[in-house]
Amino acid sequence: MQTYENKTKTREQAVELYLWNAQISGAFLFPLHICEVTIRNAHHEPIFDEKLLSIYNKIIKIIGYRCQETANWVASHQTVTTLIAQKPKI
Repeated sequence: MQTYENKTKTREQAVELYLWNAQISGAFLFPLHICEVTIRNAHHEPIFDEKLLSIYNKIIKIIGYRCQETANWVASHQTVTTLIAQKPKI
């Protein structure tokens, strides 16, 4: 609860924020499940013609919706853009 108390003025607000966080997290379970299934299915399709940089940028943007600091961290530690640049010419 300390995290929530640090972000609010009263314990009651902290509890409300905690309960809301539990609800919003639960609301994302189904969309995340759909993403997981989609990713599993997509693994069986070639990605040669995909716009990988666009996909990467969308992923960073989505992470940023949750936490910009995390999005910045992922962006600074990723190797995707280097690998995209190394794609063999076909």
